[in-house]
Parts: sequence; structure tokens; C-alpha cells
Amino acid sequence: EKAKSSPASSGSSEAASPVTKPEIVQENKPSTDLSAIKGQNYFDIPVLSKQDIAYDEFNTVDADRWYIGQGETNCNIKDGEYTIEQTTNQPTILYANVAAIDQQRDFEIETMIKLEKGDPNEAGSGLIWGKEASKFYFFGFNQSGFLVVAKNNPNWTILQDWEKHFMLNKKEYNLLTVRKVAGTMYCFINMKLFYTGPYQPFFGTKLGFYVAPQSTLKIKEFRTSYLK
Repeated sequence: EKAKSSPASSGSSEAASPVTKPEIVQENKPSTDLSAIKGQNYFDIPVLSKQDIAYDEFNTVDADRWYIGQGETNCNIKDGEYTIEQTTNQPTILYANVAAIDQQRDFEIETMIKLEKGDPNEAGSGLIWGKEASKFYFFGFNQSGFLVVAKNNPNWTILQDWEKHFMLNKKEYNLLTVRKVAGTMYCFINMKLFYTGPYQPFFGTKLGFYVAPQSTLKIKEFRTSYLK
């Protein structure tokens, strides 16, 4: 696992493989009807029922939590935004130095992301979680407005196929939410449900962002929380 470290940063950046349609295989859909389980509506879980594990609005430069540096991957925090610019033809992964999530509890991972510049080959950028080595889960989108949920184990497997979603803002910030309630996982785009499926255990504890080749990602908010 190739990693690029910064003397001033505890957050990390590393090389990754691109997430594009030809490299992903379809996983069978669950046969169980999960539509009635609490949590499928974004507002099923009120704000007061969320207990923060980690929260960042990027108002200060926290090099202990996030990778800050220049090179093949340029990263900085300024004016309430964490900007990640990947300059090469390879994707990269930036993960946060935050407390691990207890998977025995219900939880939520949420972030505000804007794809400032997208990969010309339509690879996606977005949120990753449950990472260990080259294995992780991914919820992201490309510059044409297509969303996908997938896992890398270490080959790409699709959980929710690429789909052009009416709620996705191609040129503005988007709220991405990953929620676990009991044995079910939900992914929301701007508070609208995109994916429902059986909860799958983490490969590891790392979480953060996946940035496609030649892409620039801006993050305005990052939160992990337990659901009471």
C-alpha cells in the first residue's frame, strides 16, 4: 500500500485504483423487503438523536486530523473548505485521523462534497469508509451526475449501479449520508434515499475521501455520529 506522508500531518494520502463502470461487477440484490425498516427516510432520525463522534467544519487547519501537503496530491484547508486536488492519472485516498466507529451501534457518516473538477474518463469521487489496506466501501459520483455505491475487496463490486439522480448537484455541494440502523445500511444524496441493503461489516476502521484522477474535490463538512 503506497502512502504519501507529510511531516506536518497525521492525516494520510495514498494511491488507489479508479472506480469506473468497466471495473465493477454487479452484486446480487437482497430478496428481503427492507422498505418498512426505520431509517429509510432521512428524517426518521432527528438531529437530537445523533451523538457526534467526530465533526469538522474546516474553520481551522487541523493537520493532525487531515492530510495537508503539496505534490501529486495537493491538499489544504481554507475558508471553511478542505480542498483535495489530484494532479496525476491515478486516484488517491485521503483518510481522517478520527476515533473508530463501534459497529455494534447504529451510526451515521455524513459529508458535504463538491466535485470542482471531474475525471475526463468519468471515474467517480466521494466518501469511503470501513477501510483496511486496499479494501473499503465507496459512495460517490462523477462529473456527469451519476451516483454509485460500491466496495473494493480488493476488486470493485457494485452495490448500487451507476444512476443519474435528480437530486445530485453537478456544480454545487452535495450532502452524502451513510447510515446504519440495525442490520440495514442506507445511502442518501441530499436527504433522498439512493441505496438500501444489508449492513456489511467494515474491513477496517479508516474513513475519508476517494479522489479520481485529475480531479478536484472540495469538502465543507464532515461528521460521524451514533444514533440514539
